[in-house]
Amino acid sequence: MTPKAIVQHIRSIARPWPMATMTDKNGELRRIAAARYAPLALFRRRNRWSPFGAVLKISSNKTGLNEFLIRCYEGAVWLMVE
Repeated sequence: MTPKAIVQHIRSIARPWPMATMTDKNGELRRIAAARYAPLALFRRRNRWSPFGAVLKISSNKTGLNEFLIRCYEGAVWLMVE
């Protein structure tokens, strides 16, 4: 999916209907709270040629949510996971 399609999909099933989920590497199901565009993520050469679906970066934000930078078709998106 393109970044725009992913962000719109997550917004459509976010709160109060939290049905967007992902499975982490331990097999635990986690809820996706929000998604946002990452327009400059592919400027780095190592990110530009990464496979679709690859996790490019993991960080934590001030609210305690984990953020995953995910490579997708035509770009990348940030997924905020609870």
